[in-house]
Amino acid sequence: MIRSIPRAALAVLATSTLLAGCSTGDRPVARVGSHVVTVNDMIDAARGNATRYAGSPEEAKRALLDDLVNGELILEAARRRGLDTTATSRRYRDQLRDRLLLGALVDRLAPQDVGVSDAETRRFYADRSIRADARIIYSTDQSVIREAKKALDRGEAFGDVADRFNMPGMTQKGGSLGFKSPGDLLPPLDDALRTLPVGDIGGPYDTPQGWFLLTIDRREPAEQDSFANVQSQLAEMLRRKKVGLVRALAISRLREEYGVTVEKDAAARMFRLLTPARTGEGVMPPLAPEDSTAVLARWDGGTYTVGDAFDDLRRSDVAKPPAAMTPELRQWIVNQATARVARQEALRRHLEEEPSIARDLRNQFDGYLLQAEYQYSVGDVPRPDAAEVRKLWDAVKAQYPRVERATVEWLVVPDSAAAATLAMQAGGTLEASAKAAGFTQAVHRETIHYPTQDAAWAPMRLTFVRMQPGQRTGPERLADGWKVIQLVDKVQAPTEFDELPPALQGNFASNAWQMARDMRLTQFTDSLRRIVNPEEITANLRHVPWPPPPVAGTGN
Repeated sequence: MIRSIPRAALAVLATSTLLAGCSTGDRPVARVGSHVVTVNDMIDAARGNATRYAGSPEEAKRALLDDLVNGELILEAARRRGLDTTATSRRYRDQLRDRLLLGALVDRLAPQDVGVSDAETRRFYADRSIRADARIIYSTDQSVIREAKKALDRGEAFGDVADRFNMPGMTQKGGSLGFKSPGDLLPPLDDALRTLPVGDIGGPYDTPQGWFLLTIDRREPAEQDSFANVQSQLAEMLRRKKVGLVRALAISRLREEYGVTVEKDAAARMFRLLTPARTGEGVMPPLAPEDSTAVLARWDGGTYTVGDAFDDLRRSDVAKPPAAMTPELRQWIVNQATARVARQEALRRHLEEEPSIARDLRNQFDGYLLQAEYQYSVGDVPRPDAAEVRKLWDAVKAQYPRVERATVEWLVVPDSAAAATLAMQAGGTLEASAKAAGFTQAVHRETIHYPTQDAAWAPMRLTFVRMQPGQRTGPERLADGWKVIQLVDKVQAPTEFDELPPALQGNFASNAWQMARDMRLTQFTDSLRRIVNPEEITANLRHVPWPPPPVAGTGN
């Protein structure tokens, strides 16, 4: 039986990345329809998954190959049903492509391999020796921050202005961030945490995320571990901050190069159109044709319309703006237009044609098809009812015995090392072993009937299930010494379903349902094998090393 799709074919096939390798790596181990599984596919699929396959290397490789072939069979079924050409699948593939292209473009505009010197890290460590109780006023719209600054200049309290202008839930009351140390905020605000006089108002600060005003209520020393203990952690913090800043600046430059502009009424238009969803049941309202084509943002080579925005709002992978705040709506429009500009730039650079991106797109889309076809093939398998679950339990309950009666011998000795030695001895009675070791303490014999309320023996029931007569356990720490126990005899019986805790009954019912789904899946893949007639070239499995070698340079 295939080891369920989520654990095997989905987890292995969908995460595999085809490697460009030598002729040995390109040798086929299977042909499924028009698709070929190679030695390199096997090696890469096994990385991180080898422990799922038990037995000898030959058995493990054969089991992995079976899973890969079953996965390819399911993909073949999905393609024959046209699942890869539906509107939903095409939309998913486009969204997946856009994410991959955006990530690839950002990596090229701002690589992650930035350096952090020892001197930088030491300076960062010194800066973090203080922390400041800070409050902020924030907006993505500079004009809003200007209005807030005017209100502060008129003498209004910072907390009142913050509560009026800040997005609800962004900060605590009064704009409070609590205590922050340099490194916790964006670079201009980080500097203010160290240098802004207490009580002064700093800003407006222009950051890649928007505009800020900041004030410091007080500063105090911050406790830190030794530099040696936190050096690597601080260096990584600095590296991530550098990468984030460089990436934000690169995206900002990209917007400027493409001339991204937002229409003056864009945020207000979206606010008006989203009002039914904001005040009603949260359902997206229908759009009139004239609204759908209205332009929200422009750039060299494209536009972003209301129709585009509503499509994005329906996507689960797109962050939603707070519909009641026009500055945030405007920034959201900027972000969505920027994403399209980035896609346009990535296509201009032909990034989609790069082998690594094409491979990732193919593999992730195959994973989507694989999961969808799996649900199609087993989705109508009903959950077993109570009678079916009990019947299934009755078939396996002998594997889950419970102890009804246990006869034991035990004694308590004062020395832990001697007790441990006594517990590890095998053969003979506990009394004989105790006498041979020179112990004079009495050996007690006792029979426990389960279930029992005796606190000393109730927790031992599961231990006795695993023990055989003659085996010992312990030592157990008591107030007057160390207790060693030997199981003399026991009576066991299968555990009845009603005796299982409710949580275990639920788990077994879920497992029974998965077993039924796996059985259906096996029937499905068996029928696919008869139709597709895959060819497995097992002779080439000898070229698959086991366990698989790590990727060069990663140690993984």
